[in-house]
Amino acid sequence: MKIKKIICSIIVFVLSCGMVINTNALSKSSNTYYQEKGQFNINNSASRTANNELELFLKDNPEIKSEIESNRDKGLELEALSYTRIYLKEVSDSNGIHFEPVSVEEMRSTRAQSTSYNNLTLSLQLYKDSWNPGYASVNEQAVWSGAPGSSGPNNANDDFMALTVAQNYSITSHGMYGVMTGQAMKDRSGNGVSYRFRENSGSQTLTTNNTYSNYSGQRLFVGLYVHTWNTTNVSFGFTATGPTVSISGSSDNWQIGVDLVRNYD
Repeated sequence: MKIKKIICSIIVFVLSCGMVINTNALSKSSNTYYQEKGQFNINNSASRTANNELELFLKDNPEIKSEIESNRDKGLELEALSYTRIYLKEVSDSNGIHFEPVSVEEMRSTRAQSTSYNNLTLSLQLYKDSWNPGYASVNEQAVWSGAPGSSGPNNANDDFMALTVAQNYSITSHGMYGVMTGQAMKDRSGNGVSYRFRENSGSQTLTTNNTYSNYSGQRLFVGLYVHTWNTTNVSFGFTATGPTVSISGSSDNWQIGVDLVRNYD
């Protein structure tokens, strides 16, 4: 997705198609990362505009499109999708070359084109099981994409993905697949799970199977990605508002999040 305009303040576009896009900045310590965010709600009453917007997004994100098609073949129909994308620059220091997020100020001052940067797109995907009412899958997919000449992500140290499901959901099983290596569960609760792994260019997915019950409140699903480039101790907790993370041993890390909000099942 090419950047047409660099925007510093939070701007939210609510389209009649049922899709919400917002471009904002996430602050961590003294750094401000440029981010692109959006959510697609899929239902039978979606407008032609909604379908066109989703088709354009999937055309620009073939790994996510492939994930959706693969799940459809298993009887899982996409109900909603949200995403966060950050752009990454290669930085060289005593630990070698690593990626750091591009800031809002840098994007604005250099008027940079997104194609000149690597990027990481983190998405949450909610699927309903067409064969088993009361069952759903919630997937967190991370896609690393490289700019021309990029060395790709350095997987010498663990990365981490964590997700929590809505209060009326309960995780029954989970796993991880894709281009990453060395994947293993890190922490687990009834409504959340985290994995550690060695990241690679391409797609890696943390998947959960869930049961769900009737609920009158808002449904909130939250995903978190932690990238490290030095030996770092990372642990997770899980609350109704999302994963919590504790990091020690090194400051050589950054994290991004994605959330998906629903008012019905």
